[in-house]
Amino acid sequence: MADYSAEQRRAAEAQGHALPPLEEGGEPRYPINNCQDVKNAIRDLGRTAPSERPRVRAYIARRASELGCDLPDSWRFKRRS
Repeated sequence: MADYSAEQRRAAEAQGHALPPLEEGGEPRYPINNCQDVKNAIRDLGRTAPSERPRVRAYIARRASELGCDLPDSWRFKRRS
């Protein structure tokens, strides 16, 4: 991901553009302000704890939609017939 300062991460979190820290005093996670940040977040998802992945994935998909960014085909939900 792009290098964001702690101040930039907190500002992004305040706007709903980053996830809150996992622990008290930590830095906000996954700041997403553009389509490159979406791509980077998708790439970095594997480093997220398995228990957190569904939440992070939903957040990434929401930000991608808000920004008009494409998601990989593997991220698209498939309807059952």
